Amino acid sequence: MSSARFAIVIIVAAAFGIGGCEDLESMEQCYDTLEAMQSTVRDVLLAGEGCMNDAECVMYDPSNSCYGACPVAINMRDISWINMTIEEAEKVYCEDFSTMCWYDEPESCPAVRPVCEMGRCTVEPF
Repeated sequence: MSSARFAIVIIVAAAFGIGGCEDLESMEQCYDTLEAMQSTVRDVLLAGEGCMNDAECVMYDPSNSCYGACPVAINMRDISWINMTIEEAEKVYCEDFSTMCWYDEPESCPAVRPVCEMGRCTVEPF
């Protein structure tokens, strides 16, 4: 989340008492938790990108109980351990998140398909 967007979220949430984030300290805790979860998910997804051909790559929705996300491309052989790792991270970071913080999700996601490019699963527009 960009610092400008975070600042807007802080102002709006503090003004309206959204999601239990009535004070700056709570907002900072929410932001830190969200950032930690996003970093964990990003690292796991990067580890699951390796491929040899397009047939290995599938679309995967990394949305979780801390935040929503647009689908990404990963190698299908890695789905089980990616799911398990994200579920474990949710237990660490997201268990109380929904009661005290906002749930952020993308406004829209582009229409893309998975491809293997230079040894990495990635997406390209339809």
